[in-house]
Amino acid sequence: MAIKSPRRFKNRHGIYGVRFLVPKHAQAAVGKKEIRISLRTRDPELARRLALHLSLDFEHRLMASRKHPASNPLRIDYTLDFGNGTKVEVKDESDQKLFLGLLEARPDIAESLTRTSELPGSFAASRPESLADVPSPTQIDLMIDEHLDHLRSMEKLELRTIEEKRRAFGHFTDYLAEHHDLQPLGMIHQITGAMFMGFIKDHAKRPGKGDGEETIDSKTLSKITGHLSKLFDYAIAMQALSLNPATGAKRVLVAGRQSKGTNKKKKYSVLQPSELARIFEPASYLEHMNAGDHFWVPLLGLGTGARMGELVTLRVTDVAPDSKSGVWRLSVKDGVAKNDNSIRQVPIPTKIIELGFLDYRAKLEALGSELLFPFPDIEGETWKMDPSKNLSRKFGLYLDILDIKDRRKVFHSLRHNVCTMMGIKRVPMGDAREIVGHMEQEDELDSFELGRSGRSPFGGDVHLDHYTHAADLEEDGIPVMQRFRGHLDSALVYKLDWDKLAVAAAIVLEHVKHPDPGSPRLKSGWHTNAADYRDEMLRRLAGETRSD
Repeated sequence: MAIKSPRRFKNRHGIYGVRFLVPKHAQAAVGKKEIRISLRTRDPELARRLALHLSLDFEHRLMASRKHPASNPLRIDYTLDFGNGTKVEVKDESDQKLFLGLLEARPDIAESLTRTSELPGSFAASRPESLADVPSPTQIDLMIDEHLDHLRSMEKLELRTIEEKRRAFGHFTDYLAEHHDLQPLGMIHQITGAMFMGFIKDHAKRPGKGDGEETIDSKTLSKITGHLSKLFDYAIAMQALSLNPATGAKRVLVAGRQSKGTNKKKKYSVLQPSELARIFEPASYLEHMNAGDHFWVPLLGLGTGARMGELVTLRVTDVAPDSKSGVWRLSVKDGVAKNDNSIRQVPIPTKIIELGFLDYRAKLEALGSELLFPFPDIEGETWKMDPSKNLSRKFGLYLDILDIKDRRKVFHSLRHNVCTMMGIKRVPMGDAREIVGHMEQEDELDSFELGRSGRSPFGGDVHLDHYTHAADLEEDGIPVMQRFRGHLDSALVYKLDWDKLAVAAAIVLEHVKHPDPGSPRLKSGWHTNAADYRDEMLRRLAGETRSD
C-alpha cells in the first residue's frame, strides 16, 4: 500500500506543491508559520514521489529543530542538480533568482550546465534564452493538451479544427526536438522568438499542395503562426510564459504578404453565369453527380450560400417548415455551424423546392435515415474528421472535367455568388448577414458600398452588429422567413435548364435505396464504370419532359 502524503496540494493552475506547518518553537527562527514549496510539475505520480521525499526530509529537520532550535534546521534549501556531477545550492527563492540572473549574464556557464542534464525539465536549469521568471512553469506537451481542451470545451471548436491545430503543434514540437534538442517534456517558457522564427523558415520549405506550388504559401504559414500564437497567449494567461515568441514572426509574415500584394479577397472567385450553366447542364450534371449528396449539395449551395460542411451534415429533421410562415428552411445548428454567429435558419429558395428537394427529403425520412446525406462511409475516420472531404474532392474533379481550373473557383465560390447577387439586388446588409451567417460574405457585400462606409440601411457596423435584429423583425406583416426567401429567390436568377434538372432529380431519387432488403445502409447513384446503364439514364433524361 502506497504511503500517502498529507502535505501535498495543487494550486489553481494544476501545479503540485507541498505545505509544511512550522512548529511554534521554530517559528521565530524561521520567520513564518508555514513553508510552501512548489514541486513544479503537473504529473501526480512524480509529485507524489517528490512530496514523500521532501516530507521525509522535513521530518528529519523537525526532529533536529527540537534539539537545536536556534540553528534553524527547518530552513529549506534549494539544490539544483544538473545531472553531470555539477550541483549548485541556493538558500532561498531570492538567491535562486540571483543565480538564474548569473546564468542569463553568462550563457557559456548556462550552456555547460545544461548540456548533459538528464533531470526532468521542471528541475533542470533553464536555457539561457528562456530565463523569464514565470510563476507556473509548464511542460510543452501539457500546455498543448490544456489549450486544446480549453478550445474544445469553452470555444466548442469542431474536431477537425482541433486536429488541424494539433498537427501544427506537432510540426513545431518535432522541429524543436530536432534542431534545438528541446523535447515536448521541456518547459514552454524555454521557447524563444529565434526558435519560432527558425521553425517558420524551415516549415516554409515544405512542398505545397496545389498545382504549381513548390512550397506552401504565406497564408498557410500565417495560419500556423496564428495557431501557435494562440497557444502562447493561453500559456501567458496561465502564467507559464511571459512573452509571446510568435509576435515578431507575425509582423514579418504580414509584411511579406503585403510586399507580394496578397489580397485575402482573391482567395475565392465567383463563378460566371456561363460557367454555372456548364456545371449544372442537366446531362453532364446527372452523368457525373448522380449520387444524392453529389446532386443536391451544390444546388443547395447555389441557392442558399450555405457552406459545404453545413450542408453535408444536415439531418432530415433539420429541413422543416417555419412555424410562422410555413416556408421550408434549413437549420444550421450548434456543433455544425462555423461559429455562434453561423447558427441560423436559412429558407430554401422556390426553385430548389420546385426541383423536387422535398420529395428527396421525404424519401430519406421514409427510409428511416437520420442524415439527409448518409451515403459516404459515415462511420469512417475520413467522414468523422472532415465530412466535406469526399464531396469537395468530387466537385473539384468535376470542375476539372469541365476545364474550370482556376484555383479560386471551388465549391465555396457558390457562397460568393449568393453574396454577390444579394449585393447586386440591394438586399439589406442585416438580412444578407443573417442568411449566410455573419461575416464571411462581408467582402463581397462591401463592394456594393452597403457596409463600412456608413451607407448601410442600418448605418455603421455598431448599429449592424448590436442594434439590428433582422432575424426577429417582421416587416409590413411579412414573416421573416418569407422575406428572406424572397431575397434568395431574387439572387437565384441564373438561366439554367431547370425543367431538365427536375427530371434529373427524379432519376437521382429513384436510385436512393437500401442495397439489400435487410441492409440498414443506404446507397445512391450508380457505378462510374456502368457505361451502358449511364447511357440509358441519359437517354431517359433527353426523352422525358417535365409534367407540371
